[in-house]
Amino acid sequence: MEDNELQFFELISNAGAARSAYIEAINWAEKKDFAKAAQAIAEGDKVYADGHKVHFKLVQNEAAGKKNNTSLLLIHAEDLLIGAEMFKIIAESFIKVYKHMDEELAKKTV
Repeated sequence: MEDNELQFFELISNAGAARSAYIEAINWAEKKDFAKAAQAIAEGDKVYADGHKVHFKLVQNEAAGKKNNTSLLLIHAEDLLIGAEMFKIIAESFIKVYKHMDEELAKKTV
């Protein structure tokens, strides 16, 4: 396996793990466990940052004249990275909505 392919797989792994963590955050927020939701977001941010470092290195290499072999694998990796970023935005919005609903429900029961 070429070095580029190893980097692509590392990027795929990190982006996929980040997306899963963000989805998990939504599930925790739905269960009103906002501490675990925040923890899942933090875990997602860590693996997303690892994936972003790999992507940034690939971009730097190409800017320095070291061509990356563009392949379906790289396109898939970048698609997952973008998807993970979008899921973070969605997860944070869901957490806000669930917190707001929980606070409003608490006001009505007092």
